[in-house]
Amino acid sequence: KNLAEILNPKIIENIIVEGKNLKTYWGIGTMGRPHCGYFILAVKMAQLLAAGCELEVLLADIHALTVSKCQLSWLDAGLSFIDIITAMLQAVGFRLKSSCLCWKACARRSLST
Repeated sequence: KNLAEILNPKIIENIIVEGKNLKTYWGIGTMGRPHCGYFILAVKMAQLLAAGCELEVLLADIHALTVSKCQLSWLDAGLSFIDIITAMLQAVGFRLKSSCLCWKACARRSLST
């Protein structure tokens, strides 16, 4: 709902008709600190999860280092992104226990919620 990028709507239709779960990917550049604007992200993520989608969140920490003036010490902040966005999901009323949510980051191994 109101998301900018859908690669091929026909593929999505076929997956739904077949009764399979949609696998969705969301990339986040971990540049700076999370802020209240991330509540929009949390609401959209909650909508995808509530619709039964599998959601893999990719923390683009290495990308943040290469395209901005991001400091190396900010790589560890990626973990706070996970904590903060997880708390935001809970704040918008989403129950994480019932979802398929996976966190991945370039600079460290996968993390699951």
